[in-house]
Amino acid sequence: MTNGGKEKAAGLWAQTRALHRQIFKGLKRSDLSGVVELLRECQSIAIDTGNYLERYASEDVKELVHVLEAYCEQVYRISVSSGDAASCPAHEVGKILEDYFKRVSEGIRALHTRTEIVFLPYKMSMWDALESIWRAAVQDGRCDVYVVPIPYCDRNADGSVKEWHYEGGSFPVDVVVTDYGKYSIEEHRPDVAYIHNPYDGYNLVTSVAPDYYSPELKKYVRKLVYVPYYYAGPVLSDHQNSLASLHNMDRIILPGEAAVDAMAVYQPREKLLPLGSPKVDRMFLMDGHGEIPKEWKELARGRKVILYNVGLSPMLQGRYRSIEKMRSVFNVFKERRDVLIWWRPHPLIKATLHAAAPELVAAYGELEKEFLLERIGIYDTGPDSNFAVASTDAFIGDYSSMIYMFGMTGKPIFYLNQRVLAERRGPSHDMMMKDFNVDEDGNLRFISEEYGLMCRLYIETGKIEVIKEKVRDNVIWKEKSCCRDGKFVWSAAEDGQSIIKQEEGTDVRWVYNDFPEGFYPFLSSFVGGCSVFSYLIPMGEWIYLFPGTANMVLKIHRDSGEIRRCCWKLPYAEGQRKGTAFTWPGNYLCAKKYDEYTIAAVTAYDYSVLLIDTKTDQVRIYQCCLSDKDFETYAQTSLMRAWCEGGIVCEDGISCCLNDFLDALAGEREWPENKQWELFAGEINNSDGTCGQKVYDCIMKELKEEDNAAI
Repeated sequence: MTNGGKEKAAGLWAQTRALHRQIFKGLKRSDLSGVVELLRECQSIAIDTGNYLERYASEDVKELVHVLEAYCEQVYRISVSSGDAASCPAHEVGKILEDYFKRVSEGIRALHTRTEIVFLPYKMSMWDALESIWRAAVQDGRCDVYVVPIPYCDRNADGSVKEWHYEGGSFPVDVVVTDYGKYSIEEHRPDVAYIHNPYDGYNLVTSVAPDYYSPELKKYVRKLVYVPYYYAGPVLSDHQNSLASLHNMDRIILPGEAAVDAMAVYQPREKLLPLGSPKVDRMFLMDGHGEIPKEWKELARGRKVILYNVGLSPMLQGRYRSIEKMRSVFNVFKERRDVLIWWRPHPLIKATLHAAAPELVAAYGELEKEFLLERIGIYDTGPDSNFAVASTDAFIGDYSSMIYMFGMTGKPIFYLNQRVLAERRGPSHDMMMKDFNVDEDGNLRFISEEYGLMCRLYIETGKIEVIKEKVRDNVIWKEKSCCRDGKFVWSAAEDGQSIIKQEEGTDVRWVYNDFPEGFYPFLSSFVGGCSVFSYLIPMGEWIYLFPGTANMVLKIHRDSGEIRRCCWKLPYAEGQRKGTAFTWPGNYLCAKKYDEYTIAAVTAYDYSVLLIDTKTDQVRIYQCCLSDKDFETYAQTSLMRAWCEGGIVCEDGISCCLNDFLDALAGEREWPENKQWELFAGEINNSDGTCGQKVYDCIMKELKEEDNAAI
C-alpha cells in the first residue's frame, strides 16, 4: 500500500469518530430517532474501509478486516437493542465504539507501505522520454511500478474532439502495460507519477483525456514529475518554460543548468532538476535493437542512408514553401544512386495540419503519395524514432529535437534552409556582407561567415581583399527597425500601416500613414523573420526606411512627416531575388550611414553592395564575391570546417547546398564522430546514459527524506 493509500484508508475510517460522538449524545439524551441511521452509516464506512484495504494493501490484512467485521457485528447488535435504553447505556456503547476505533486506527497505521510509481505516457513514439527511468524503477524491489498508457485525441480547428486514440498495444513486449480503465489514480494514490505531456487542455492539436490533466493528477499523486518529451538543446523555449500546467508539477527534469536558469524566470528553482534527458539514454540501448525490414535493406544496399525529418513549427511557418522545400529535397534524392533518403514524418504532422493549416492537407497528401508511388526512399511511420536515428548515417531537416539526438550519436547533421528551393549549379564565389565598418580610407571591412574570412571592399576599385583567414567570431544579424533622431525615436508599426515618431521618455507621438501609391508592406514569399522596415537611417532632413518585407525603399521628412518613394536606378524590384538559392528573409542584409550624404546597403537580390548618394540619387553597385584566385587560396566553407571539427552544417544556398553535403558524405573522408559527440554532450548533464537512474534515485531520496521528516 502506498502512503497515499494508507492516508485514504485512515481518512475513510476517521469518519466514524464523528458518528460515534453523535450516537453517544443521542443515547445519553434518550433521543433515539437518528441513532439507527447513524449506526448504518458506521457499518457502511467500515465495509468501504475493509474493501479498500483488501484491494490496495500490499500485505495480509485479514486480521484487520476481521476486526472491521467484528465492529460491524457489534454495531448491528447496538442498533437492535437501541430501542431499549436500559440495555443500551450510552457510556458502555461509547467505550465499545472508541475501543474499536483505536484498534482499527492502530492497525492501519501499522500497515507496511511500499512505494508505488506510475508512468503515464500517451504516445508510444514519446516513450523514450520515460523509458530509462522506468527501467531503473522496475529493477528496484522496493517499488510497485505501473505503466498506464492514457488515451488522447486529435482536435479540430475549433478545439473540438476529432478522434480518440489509445496506443497501449504498441509498447515493447518487455513493458508490462496496465489498461487505464483498470488503474484508478484516485484509488491507488501513487507516490510518484511521471508524465511527458505538459499541455493539459492548452494544446490546439492534441489533448490527453481531461482526467489526466495535471490539476486532476495532483489531487491524488504525492509527487508529480514532468519529463520533457523532447530534447532540443540546452534551453527550452519561453513557451515551454511558461506553460500554466508546470505550476502543478512537483519536479521538472531539465537538460542542464542553462535550462534551469531559463525556466527559473517562471518556476521556483527548487523544483527544477538538471539531470539530463532519458531520450539520450535511449541511444545507448539501440545497438542491435530492432531489425530493418528486408525491403528497406534492399533499397539501402551499398548506399549511405540519410534520415529526413520536418519539424512542426517550420512547416506551419513556411506553409506552401515548406511543401515545395520537401519536394525539392525529394528531387535531389531521385537523381542520386549513392545515397538513400529515410523519411520519418513527425508523428503529429497530419493532426497538426488538419487543426492549424487545413489548406496544406491536400498538398501534403499528394507529396506523400508521390513519395510512396515513386519509391523515392524509405517511408517510416513506426513508433520508435530512435530506431531511425540508430539505423541511418546522417540527418537532414529542420530544427527539432532529432537534431540533438543525432548529435549525441556523433553522426553528421545538415540543417535545411526553407528558402533554398533550387540546387546551385557550379561553385559560387558570393559572400554575404551582413555588417561592415568603414575604415580610415573609406573602405568597407567585413567578415564572410560562409568562408571564415575577414575582408575589405575597396570603394575606388570595387576589389575585395582578404585581410585575415579562418575567422570564427560570427556576426549576428539584428534588425535596426527603429532609430534615434535627437530627442525623437522613429519606428515602423508591426502591421506595416504607419510610421511612428515619438518624443523619447514621453507619450507624445506622431503617426504617419500617407504612403505612396502602390506601397505594400508584406511580400508573402518572404514574410517571417524580419520587420516591414529593417533599417531606419537619418540623413539630413529625411529618415530613410530600408524594407524587410515591404516593396519600396521610402524616406520620411523629419518635420512634416511627408513620405516619398526613393526612385533609384536599380537592376531589380524590391523583393526580387536573382535566383531561388538566395536565402535572406528581408530585402536588405544591412544598411547604415557611410558618410554625411551617403548610405551603404547590401541587397538580398544578389548580395551586392550599394553606395547611395542621397543628394544626387546616384547609386554605385559593387559585387560582393571572392576572386577566382582568393577562392582557390582561402575559401573554406562551413561544410569543409564541419568535416574537420564537427557541428551542424547549415544550408545557405551559396557555399553549401544539399548536394554538396551528400557528395561529402558519399566520399571517402570520415566524419569526426568524437568531436561531434563532444560538441553536443557538453550541453547536457549525464550524457553517458545514466540520466534515468539519476532521476529515479533523486526522487526516491526525496521521498525517503520526506517520510523521515514526518516521523
